[in-house]
Amino acid sequence: MIRGIVYCIHITGVGHLKRMLMLCEGLLDFAHITFIQGGIEVGLTLDHPNFHHIKLPFIPELVSNDLFKDEAMQAEAKRCMKIRKKLLFHDFNIMKKHDFVITEQVPFTKLMWLNEALSIVRGVKELNPKAIIIGSHKGVTREDKEFLDANHLRRYIVGDSITESIITKYYDKIFVHTDPKLIPLEGNFFNIEAVRDKIAYTGFISKLTERLPPIERKNKEILVTIGAGMKFRVFMEILLKAIPSIPDYTFTIVKGPMMTQIQKKRLDEAERKINNLKVVEFLDNLNDKLRKCALAITMAGFTLINLYVTRTPALVIPDLQEGSQTNLARKFNDFGCIRAISVDDLSPKKLINHIRELTEKPLEPNFEIDLNGISNSQKKLKMLLRSKLLS
Repeated sequence: MIRGIVYCIHITGVGHLKRMLMLCEGLLDFAHITFIQGGIEVGLTLDHPNFHHIKLPFIPELVSNDLFKDEAMQAEAKRCMKIRKKLLFHDFNIMKKHDFVITEQVPFTKLMWLNEALSIVRGVKELNPKAIIIGSHKGVTREDKEFLDANHLRRYIVGDSITESIITKYYDKIFVHTDPKLIPLEGNFFNIEAVRDKIAYTGFISKLTERLPPIERKNKEILVTIGAGMKFRVFMEILLKAIPSIPDYTFTIVKGPMMTQIQKKRLDEAERKINNLKVVEFLDNLNDKLRKCALAITMAGFTLINLYVTRTPALVIPDLQEGSQTNLARKFNDFGCIRAISVDDLSPKKLINHIRELTEKPLEPNFEIDLNGISNSQKKLKMLLRSKLLS
């Protein structure tokens, strides 16, 4: 059987992990997958005889702005990297013959983990020179070029040059998991011409390939999803102040697995005090819930695809410190899929107005997005493997 390694780092959310697990699920009918998870444990995995899940300890120091100022933090990060290296190359002994490696987002972002990812790539290539090396890219990691200031432009131009050199040296193909009609990589990557022959668009990763009609929207139910929960601070207090003022609506807030204890306590306290608020830990089937609610309020992460699939009217509030979120929110807004609003221009009163407008006159987007990312990735990978084996 074909054997492959899929390497995934998820830092502040779970969208990356969900996307890669769905991709793996589509590959398991013809490949044995060793899945290397390098982010915070959130309880997600696959139960399949061809799926082997390795969970490495997360290194929070590597995502801290104080890393280069704090020697103790640097020492702890290095210590943990050594533990990860021992787990990978000694305890788990992943260096067996593999036919392909997929690295999620590396080398476009997450460069703190670049040495680890490339150590895996080099080890696999030593054992099997014909192994296929693929980069998995979600399609956007920052704002489009036209929206960047001079400082960001300079920084990204240098960074993209490094990314291009790594792709040229190590990678056979980059799978871009978007629909280029909506999000072309050209808009937010400077060295596209140098690697264009290695770019393959797959469509968005989704288990559902057709848009689902709503089951029965209950006009007064609002579902609030916040991804992993770490960035719920962006609009949490504004939302909690607005909810009691519209008692004719009921709100369900889904906690995120990476929400802080302070945020969880704040939500629990609010639930006890606010009659039209319910807080839940987890939703078994998000799409079913979305198809029944009158409106979703969320951030601009992987849930955007769920909103599109279920035709759910949505108010999207991106984290303005995350260029990829503002980019995604703007693109989906421009195509009429959602209404994107800036938290800088938000108040409880304005939020209430948006809620009433969108529930009384829901958006009706008429735009088709390619959702065949799983099957297209599967086909492209099989073609690459066949061509390499025949070469």
